[in-house]
Amino acid sequence: MYDVDFHPTDGNRAVAGSHHEGAFYSTDGGLTWTRSPSISAHRTELVYSASNPSTIYATVSEGGSIRVWRSADGGLTYSLRGASAISTYEAYNSALWVNPMNSNNILYGGVYLYRSTDGGASRGQAFSNIHPDIHEFVSHPQYDGTTNKTVFVGTDGGLYRINDPAGTNSNLFFYPGLGITQFYGAAISPQTGRIMGGTQDNGTRLYTGNINNWTQSAGGDGGYSAVDPLDSNYFYGCVYWAYQFRSTNGGTTSNYIYNTANPITDAGNAANSNFINHFVIDQNNPNRMLVGTKRLWRSNNVKAASPDWFIIKASIAPPGRDLGDGKGNAHFAGNDPYNISTVSVAVGNSDVVWVGHNNGQIYKTLDGTSVNPTWTRVDQNGPLPSRWVSRIAIDPSDANHVYASFMGFHDDSIFETTDGGLTWTDIASGRLIPASVNCISMHPSKPGWLYAGTDLGLFTSSDNGQSWSVTTDGPGTVPIEEIFWRNSSTILLATYGRGIYSASVDPNWDVFKIDSYSLITWRLRNGTVSSTYASDDRYLEVGPPPSVVNQPSVFETVSVSPVQNPTQLEVKLEARTQQAGPIQTIALLDHTTQQFVTVDSRAASTTDQLASVLIPNPARFVGPNGQVRMRLNWRSTRPGRAYVDWIQLRTQ
Repeated sequence: MYDVDFHPTDGNRAVAGSHHEGAFYSTDGGLTWTRSPSISAHRTELVYSASNPSTIYATVSEGGSIRVWRSADGGLTYSLRGASAISTYEAYNSALWVNPMNSNNILYGGVYLYRSTDGGASRGQAFSNIHPDIHEFVSHPQYDGTTNKTVFVGTDGGLYRINDPAGTNSNLFFYPGLGITQFYGAAISPQTGRIMGGTQDNGTRLYTGNINNWTQSAGGDGGYSAVDPLDSNYFYGCVYWAYQFRSTNGGTTSNYIYNTANPITDAGNAANSNFINHFVIDQNNPNRMLVGTKRLWRSNNVKAASPDWFIIKASIAPPGRDLGDGKGNAHFAGNDPYNISTVSVAVGNSDVVWVGHNNGQIYKTLDGTSVNPTWTRVDQNGPLPSRWVSRIAIDPSDANHVYASFMGFHDDSIFETTDGGLTWTDIASGRLIPASVNCISMHPSKPGWLYAGTDLGLFTSSDNGQSWSVTTDGPGTVPIEEIFWRNSSTILLATYGRGIYSASVDPNWDVFKIDSYSLITWRLRNGTVSSTYASDDRYLEVGPPPSVVNQPSVFETVSVSPVQNPTQLEVKLEARTQQAGPIQTIALLDHTTQQFVTVDSRAASTTDQLASVLIPNPARFVGPNGQVRMRLNWRSTRPGRAYVDWIQLRTQ
């Protein structure tokens, strides 16, 4: 189902738009559904008319076009309206809005935005300067058609506000500066800190230090990016289907390098390449680039004026399935299962190259710099899934130690081999949230520290995948498409929908968070465990029961230390209280005596106060299975509340 809408005043009535099956309706609050016989299409979007709920509009996508249908009987049947079709990309872009005050006035869009003032009998393009690919309409809650005529529109170019749906381009406002860009990939220059990243429908963008001023290096849909590790002038990117380009001035401008005298002949062919194809610069030799399409291409002179490209791995498509017989023409269409999905070159040994495919097959070679490398399939040596291989990470200290991550909402999303692919071990099932893993990375200098970029955020392990963080360690619940490093203490994440983030990572400390808490005397007023995960003014608020005076809080947390016998343990608490005066204490359970030991005591503050406490003899506070129990107390002669912003524990 694409769309479910409830009747504006009757909660028993609802309609739903489906994939290929048209429109459905329910008269019992969704317990049962009946299919309308009128519509059968690729995608159906539905909207009730608030002013006349028996009228329902449908935008129906089929064969690259959208037509308008209307029901006059609450969704039981629909009839096609006279407005001519508008363009769409398969089921990718379709949205519909009905004026809450006038059921004949509708806005709808696919690639572009259109308007009808006669209930879909006719239409005309509206707000022609809005960014293509229309995805969502939302009326202002106080929309009344006179004093408030505001409608918000979500597009591939960001968020717009229409000030009058009957108006012209001058009645349109674009919201600049929102960090909602959808990145496919990115790379950073370790010398300059410049970042280049490819985005969905917004080109390849360059960051030079001003967070509000990303410039454009190339247009179209950007893809993965790469940077020369030694020369910050050289950045590389792609505009889908292996249209590889290069910048020689730090990403400011760029030129294509796929179409040379010895070109990448798969480039530009939707049948022969993923829409967003993967490529890498050989970190051992910045003159060498590997590009994955249906075949693997290599250039040994990628910095030359006219690079030469040669095939070093043939297609794995079965006999009779020739190159060029695939289908699909953009990011919303399917990619051929035999295409290459990811490429990895071992640090320190350019002959070791691993390649993953859309269908789950994995190959490696030990003579990757030869003219015709020998490839060995290694995914059959273990219980690896037949799903899209998102990344292959080769341990820089041991080329036989490799991780492979897989797309799809399944448990078995990350596998490890320590013998070059002879055997594999599942290190995700039952440990990592069953979300699609889009990328995986190892810490550059800390063995055993793993980072998994999933569709639900970043998840981490400090014990080589034996356990994973329970909640996201990333910037939020957002798809992570790329994990990349400036150095061993700076990690960056390219997200699909929230831009790019950076964070500091101290390889000398293992950081962990509280997993659960309990309130023995006070009560929870607001917030969750995740409210304590960052210093971000999102508080876990606790307070005493009503009419209670001079009762101390007993707020107990449980965490799991990644280090069983630490030599150092540090606790950080950022909190404030409603009233001045309480004494704030931090106590840890000594597992040798089973007694809580106060490790910090101070006067609380009505503004956020950071307590950072280094614990002596820390091993006694780490119990079986690494459990660390901590109690926070606030004692006052007057009842008040405490607000916990951040709790962090770390060991080494």
